[in-house]
Amino acid sequence: MLEKILRPEKCADCRNCCVFYETSRWEMPMVSERKAALIREHLNDENAVSHKAEGFGYRLKSVLRQKKPYERAEEYRCIALDEDCGCTLPTEVKPIECSLWPIRVMNDKGRIYITLAPSCHAVDTAFRINAVKLLNGSLKQKLIDLINSGKHIIRPFEPSYERLFEITEDLTADE
Repeated sequence: MLEKILRPEKCADCRNCCVFYETSRWEMPMVSERKAALIREHLNDENAVSHKAEGFGYRLKSVLRQKKPYERAEEYRCIALDEDCGCTLPTEVKPIECSLWPIRVMNDKGRIYITLAPSCHAVDTAFRINAVKLLNGSLKQKLIDLINSGKHIIRPFEPSYERLFEITEDLTADE
């Protein structure tokens, strides 16, 4: 969804968004029941996606990383990540959260925000400006439509994330 402002090669070189420390495993993508079934089938692994998590979606499984740049902390990777080749999921199976990264939708005390992840290496001034332009265009409405069709992309607010837009009223108006 961010191809206009983020080159796939830049993401492929980094893969930071597919790797997690124990404290950030909450970031693992959430998917609908339909998408969970597609991922299980594509990866040929019934355990690739957890059973219903947090009451509203299914979480991709994370596995302990074999290739670690740092030995000081345990790192986990998304089960769909091949550390040499990148994501093994085709576009139609890939979780929406992955296609949106580093943009996240978050709930802070009942207020819904479109946010930006500070840990993404692609986030700089130019990216931020282009992300806001894209969100002022068609992407904001796509996010609202996604949320209204199934709220599994809304995460609890993480204070390290930068708030770009509040969309609470947009959601209320469409419900």
